[in-house]
Amino acid sequence: MSVLVTGGAGVIGSNVVRELISRGEEVVVADLREDRSLLGEIPVPIECGDICDQDFLKDVLHRRRVEKIMHLAAVMPDWAQANPYEAARINTWGLMSVLEAARRAGISRVVFTSSKAALGTLQAPYIHPDYQPVSESAATNPYDVYGSAKLAAEVLGKQLAEEFGMDLIVLRLASTYGPGKTVRHGKVGILSAIIEGAHRGEPVKIPTGADQKNDFLYCKDIAQAVAKAGYANLCGYHMFHIGSGRLASLRDFVAALQHQLPGANITIGDGLDYAGGGSRHYFLMDIQAARTMLDYQPFYDVERGVADYVANLRLHSRG
Repeated sequence: MSVLVTGGAGVIGSNVVRELISRGEEVVVADLREDRSLLGEIPVPIECGDICDQDFLKDVLHRRRVEKIMHLAAVMPDWAQANPYEAARINTWGLMSVLEAARRAGISRVVFTSSKAALGTLQAPYIHPDYQPVSESAATNPYDVYGSAKLAAEVLGKQLAEEFGMDLIVLRLASTYGPGKTVRHGKVGILSAIIEGAHRGEPVKIPTGADQKNDFLYCKDIAQAVAKAGYANLCGYHMFHIGSGRLASLRDFVAALQHQLPGANITIGDGLDYAGGGSRHYFLMDIQAARTMLDYQPFYDVERGVADYVANLRLHSRG
């Protein structure tokens, strides 16, 4: 029996694959193309196809004897905004397709990675300067196509899971970072741009935002959360906020990075809102439910996350 990871060749998916393999699972990846650049030498099979294609999913689930599905496949915010129809098809209907294929195959456990974007823009007391942790019961107000599609997937997924009698665990992720985001996720990977630019010896300059606090979630903690959701002794639909458990600023990241790369030339202007979308987009996820029900324990604070990231870059630059 195996675990299927959709989007398993991506930034987060490749870390989920590694985590599952370390736990002794047989893993198969479903992705649009056979790109192994983030998987390295991991001998995991990649099935190339569209997650909205029921014939493709039926064949993979049967031939690979899949017993659990970790559904991570998605398109990113900028692309989603420019292509709303396709974004809804992939980011919303993709989950519906996975759930339908799972129902037909008799698979009861699906884990789905959603996003803080489903929450959208928040008001006080969740944002600067108070940053009260945001729980799963907070009102949702997505501001773009990506967040709207993720929220729609959550709502429809809950209805289908209850109708089908399936276990669907939704993980709403905080702001994520990890190796590969500069290539795969574009401008949303601001921490990757800082870290990777400094590692290449380039001067890094960001006009403003050094004081902006946010919940930054490292890719390996996401992998831990996904794996634990796959093993959790839970029935039915559950949704959890997944974050780092702490706030950090860009100034904190620069300090941690300069411990690893003492000669790094990094300049970030004072102030808030480094991404330019307004201070209502930065907040701290309340992860108490995930701690209690999934035994999720984030490991990577700023120092550990940056150290692991730089170690990864050094390893691959030697290769």
